[in-house]
Amino acid sequence: MTRMKLILTLLVLGFIGLLFYQNQGYLLQTYTFSLNFHFFGYSFPDAPTGIYFAICFAAGFLIMFFSSLMIRFRAATRIRMLRNENQQHLETIEALQEELADKAYSAKRQDNHGEHDSSPEDAQDQRL
Repeated sequence: MTRMKLILTLLVLGFIGLLFYQNQGYLLQTYTFSLNFHFFGYSFPDAPTGIYFAICFAAGFLIMFFSSLMIRFRAATRIRMLRNENQQHLETIEALQEELADKAYSAKRQDNHGEHDSSPEDAQDQRL
């Protein structure tokens, strides 16, 4: 499986490299990016178009990462709550199993010691 991931990663990186190689002229062309508001204007220094693409990609990646943090925190809290609930259920099951084993042991001891001197009516009630 790790070889498959490595091969797939190398293929994707190869295609990205091929994309950059075929578009070198456009990506290395300098461009001045400017923002112009009514009360404020700013011109960024000349930079290759590829740098602007990389900055936009990184900004989009960071925005998506930070927007997914809330979902991750909620999921982690939910997982923690479910694990605690599961642990409580397991402890309850263990306590009930111990209680059942104790009752079975005490019933077995009573049968072995001959303390079971009951009438036929009691025997019929115990079978039900």
